[in-house]
Amino acid sequence: MPLESETAKKFGFPGTRQAKTTKPAALKSRSILLRMARHGTPVIRMLKECKDIRQNEGEPFRRLFADRAASLYVWTEPDGRICMFQLCYDQENHEKALTWRESSGFTHRSVNTGETHPLEYKKSPMLTCAGYFDKERVLSELRHTCSDMDQTIASFVLQTISGYSEQ
Repeated sequence: MPLESETAKKFGFPGTRQAKTTKPAALKSRSILLRMARHGTPVIRMLKECKDIRQNEGEPFRRLFADRAASLYVWTEPDGRICMFQLCYDQENHEKALTWRESSGFTHRSVNTGETHPLEYKKSPMLTCAGYFDKERVLSELRHTCSDMDQTIASFVLQTISGYSEQ
């Protein structure tokens, strides 16, 4: 005989209507995204601004936009002018970083995460030579993921990356 008391319903004991697996919306959407990714279904990604990131004294103001596979750091001068950005992409596989500085232009590096063996302590991450930068692929992904972010920054970053050439 099913339990019908309020307590049983509240805690989801078997035999109540509440016993169905009910997940909070955030967990539902995360599990859906994980299932889609496992089955090769394209997952919609959006760069969202992370609030309250650490600011380093003596450096320009820093903003961070991130999703599960990429992070975009943007440094701005007090007048709002972008003086530097760093796009870290392919974070799920072999992370790479494209850095642009107003004073020196582009660098393209791989991120060595410092993990060599799962049973050893992780070492400090380092930037190493990355090789070829697939500009068209990165621009295509970035165009799709930056639609919800500050459009002044998105336009600047897209336009600047479009001007990238192998040095």
